[in-house]
Amino acid sequence: MKVVQQKKFYLKGKPVIGGVIKVNERSYTLLHYIPRVTRRGQKSYFFIWQGTCSACGDMFTFEALRVFWPTATCKVCR
Repeated sequence: MKVVQQKKFYLKGKPVIGGVIKVNERSYTLLHYIPRVTRRGQKSYFFIWQGTCSACGDMFTFEALRVFWPTATCKVCR
């Protein structure tokens, strides 16, 4: 058994639909975001990202908040 450090990423600034970010040499495109209110009553966003599967090359989407762990593979390849 071993401990592996997980990297989490923070999205800062105003979200831009169609904006591309690079994480670990992989590109992700912001498709859509939905405003939401947290349990504590603070305003936040729910983001929908699109990426390319590192195993099969197909496009896939995943949902995340401002703090997220990017996904490298589609649901089929996981």
